[in-house]
Amino acid sequence: MSKIIVNQIQSADGTTEVLNTLSAVNLGAGISGAGQVLNVQSRSEASVTGFSADSWVLFNSSLDVTITPQSSSSKFLLQFTAPAGASSQRVYMKFVRDTTDVGGGGASGSREACNGASYMGAGAAEQLAGSYLDSPATASEIVYHVHVYCSSGTGYLNRSSEDGDSDGSIRGTANFTVMEIAG
Repeated sequence: MSKIIVNQIQSADGTTEVLNTLSAVNLGAGISGAGQVLNVQSRSEASVTGFSADSWVLFNSSLDVTITPQSSSSKFLLQFTAPAGASSQRVYMKFVRDTTDVGGGGASGSREACNGASYMGAGAAEQLAGSYLDSPATASEIVYHVHVYCSSGTGYLNRSSEDGDSDGSIRGTANFTVMEIAG
């Protein structure tokens, strides 16, 4: 329980007394149920990963989040960020719950369904990011994964496409956070 105990509250100009006595106000009263954050798990990975074109691959199993929902009505906010590089190519990411893709748009023709995408210029690195609020409707254990895809050539996570020893090349860290939210 949180409390704020004060003797007096004044207006911003300091001249008008707004309230003489305010004590022991319970700020936590009535805050429960839907929308409450129940559990937060976060993973970070700094290793460089390269992946070939035209195939979805697991980014890195060290980012996998295994979680057992407190209720079948729980929702999960998934958030992923990582520096990505590919020489003049597109890099995509998607969330996978166990073996099911979640939250990506509908694939159509040769267009990929994904949760996040970035286009890299030659030698550049861009932030690849995605988020999604998943409603798995289960109280059984779930494993969330991040998969990545490069449109052509080789894509990289946690580094720029050109990796020379210069200030134009970067190394970074991927972050994956899963928050369980009461439904």
